[in-house]
Amino acid sequence: MQHRPSRAYRSHRHSCMIAAAGILLFSLSAPRSVGFPSQAAIRDIIANRVERLLVHKDLIVAGAHVASVNLLPDLYMRRDYKPLWTETRVINDLSQAITASELDGLNPSDYHYPLLDTMRWMMAEAPNPSPEFCADFDLLLTDALVRLVYHVHVGKVDPAELDPHWNLAEKLDDDDPVSHLQALVSSGRLYHVLEQERPRHPYYRQLKRMLAEHKQIAGNGGWPSIPSGSPLKPGMSDPRIPLVRKRLAITGDSAPTLPSDTGMFFDQTLEEAVKRFQDRHAAEEDGKIGKKTLRLMNTPVQARIDQILVELERARWVLRQLPDTVLYVNIASFRAAVLYKGDTVWHGRVQVGRPARETPVFRGVMRYLVLNPTWTVPPTILAEDVVPAAARGEPVLQRKKLKVYTLSGEEVDAAAINWAAYTDRSVPYLLRAQPGPGNPLGRVKFMFPNEHDIYLHDTPTRSLFDRPTRTFSSGCIRVEKPLELVEVLLNDSVRWSMQAIRRVIESAEETTVFLPRPVPVFLMYHTIGVAPDGRALFFDDVYDRNQAVLKALRKPFRFRSQSVARTYS
Repeated sequence: MQHRPSRAYRSHRHSCMIAAAGILLFSLSAPRSVGFPSQAAIRDIIANRVERLLVHKDLIVAGAHVASVNLLPDLYMRRDYKPLWTETRVINDLSQAITASELDGLNPSDYHYPLLDTMRWMMAEAPNPSPEFCADFDLLLTDALVRLVYHVHVGKVDPAELDPHWNLAEKLDDDDPVSHLQALVSSGRLYHVLEQERPRHPYYRQLKRMLAEHKQIAGNGGWPSIPSGSPLKPGMSDPRIPLVRKRLAITGDSAPTLPSDTGMFFDQTLEEAVKRFQDRHAAEEDGKIGKKTLRLMNTPVQARIDQILVELERARWVLRQLPDTVLYVNIASFRAAVLYKGDTVWHGRVQVGRPARETPVFRGVMRYLVLNPTWTVPPTILAEDVVPAAARGEPVLQRKKLKVYTLSGEEVDAAAINWAAYTDRSVPYLLRAQPGPGNPLGRVKFMFPNEHDIYLHDTPTRSLFDRPTRTFSSGCIRVEKPLELVEVLLNDSVRWSMQAIRRVIESAEETTVFLPRPVPVFLMYHTIGVAPDGRALFFDDVYDRNQAVLKALRKPFRFRSQSVARTYS
């Protein structure tokens, strides 16, 4: 049974205790119109609170911390400290928007829930609410709005705190957030306009749909766990088969099971359903339920919900920053695509860095590419791989067809070098492979200069593209269809047709070609995708990055320390 709070606002501590107990949830039924005892008295109290916030950079209202130490004071000073929230309908709209934040994978408690709803009812029930109560209610409503708009724009978690390589700048849609917030409140349609604040990219909407679907599955009890045992293969009979059918039906990989569908035979229909499941989870599509497929089937629904929450947050970090044309690499799915105004004009499989040498997440700008490139061994590979192997007497230079040069460019006889003397990383030589089909970079490299010395390139190791997990490189991205990518990026059917590109390749001469215009490159990490038919695709967290994001999402809210946070906090 729920109990409404008392009619009087007795103290901040009393209000906080009521909120902490969770006595009332957000209600969409409208309380009585908000009445203010004295505009002048409320303005004086708001001015006092704002001054305290400006001086101390900290303010506790009704037991809750005000997070917006810059924007909130600016907003009220522009209004001459007049209350912002004077219409019941607008307050209810914010209440509804805070409740709906769960659909975005956000936490309503970050927006003063349920304290605000408790105060909302107290405001409606009290015959003569005090000026202090009205002022505090107004300030907390504003702080909640600032927090919510901030989160749906740039996310709750600061990616730069999780990844030192992060270099995407946060982006807000309005240069004057004070005017923007005031316009939201005065629009008369706050809930509707707040919906428009969310990323409008289809991927974000699809993630929200996935979240709702998986929460519904969880509410219905989740999916069954398949007992371990020998691998299940088509043509077998096994008592676990009915559980497999039920498991696949719940996630739509097979038709819903019928009451009579209890057979233990692994038939062709089930084999096709298993393949659909494997396709959605980036596993080998062999129709068999081996160790990996069993692990994927037995991943709890809550783990998938957590994965979606992480991806919604990552989407908020990135989607507002996508330019019209972009080369987008998803490290976790081992795929790359060229996107133009939302359409995919090229896509292909890639190989990325192995876990010991992760491909970093960052944004760059591609300005040129090199056909028939030479390959100079990077310092890390030279010190950690090539030199130790050469010091052990292994024919690594011959195998990789590497020539040795001084730092000034003069060729040196490799056999005359005592490689064991350079195992401390102080290698005074450059090792270089000449152009050709055996070159580790293949026939083309795509350059976007960056501090990590990471780029995309062709590779002679073609067979590795058929592996479902493609973490094989030392950090760079190996491209499956590099000449197609060259053709798309140069976008010149006369000068750079596929025939013209192949002629340069056949010349075996190193050739640098500048793009007609720079192309932004995004190296990102997403463990969820969407198939063309709308099905959810799940990828393994190969670099084990999801847990850090999830942990940060669950922490109490605070604004970031970066410049946009200082503006919008």
